[in-house]
This record gives sequence, C-alpha cells and structure tokens, in this order.
Amino acid sequence: MTTLLDRAFQAAQKLPSDLQDELAQQLLDDIQNELRWQETLSASAVESDILTSMALAALAEDDAAMKAIDEGKDSKPVSREAIFEILESGGAGCRVSARKMSL
Repeated sequence: MTTLLDRAFQAAQKLPSDLQDELAQQLLDDIQNELRWQETLSASAVESDILTSMALAALAEDDAAMKAIDEGKDSKPVSREAIFEILESGGAGCRVSARKMSL
C-alpha cells in the first residue's frame, strides 16, 4: 500500500461509521470502474491489431499493383498467401510499415 493511501485510510478511521462506509463504497466503485476501463482498453488494443493487419494487407496489395504498373504489366490482385506472408513478416516490403502507421 502506498503512503498516500495509508494516510487516507488513517484519516477515514477518524470519521463516523456511516461516512467510512460511504467512502469505502466509493473506493470499491472506483476500483471496479478502473478495472472495467483497463479491460476496455485492452480489447481496443486487439481491435487495433486487427485494423493494422487489414491495413497492411491493403498496402501489400497496393504495392503489388503499383509494382506491376511500374513494370508495365497488368495489375493483378495479390494472393491471400502472399498477404499472409507479408503480415507475418511485419509488413516487410511494404512502403509503409505498421510502425509508421497511426490508426
């Protein structure tokens, strides 16, 4: 327990029982809300990873099409296997890597 929290509990001990119970309930509610918030943020991180993967796949397809155009060839979609290889490599070969993206 931190020094500040310890000081708060010591001060609360001097209050009447009904106020102690009220403060205790507020603290428990705040702790529960904090835990829910952290859970929401961690779920958002997973969703962000999915969006990053989708963006990398789109960039890979765009890169392949641009390369084909630059070489004077017909533009063809990239195979799913090629997209997964690029995703597994962390976007190597793409013009924009996941680290440079800000979603």
